Amino acid sequence: MHSRQFSLVRSLAQGGNPLIIGPETLIPDDDAAFLSKEFYTHFLKGYSAGHALHAAKMELLRQRESLVGMFYTIYGNPDLFLHPSLLNGEAN
Repeated sequence: MHSRQFSLVRSLAQGGNPLIIGPETLIPDDDAAFLSKEFYTHFLKGYSAGHALHAAKMELLRQRESLVGMFYTIYGNPDLFLHPSLLNGEAN
């Protein structure tokens, strides 16, 4: 990883972000958009961040025959998930 990328991840983590997901290299915009959409689709269904990212990578491979998903890394706790009340649209 380039030191500039690590610096961004470190800054985000120090700023209180419990989870950062990012690629280790440049990724084509269309693949990055697809992976992001798939990640949030699964994450908002209640998957943990790690499982949502894995599912997104598998969908990218299956639907687009792209291997670039393997370059994405989770910085933080992969077991992080949204509280069920947030999944149901309830506000506290």
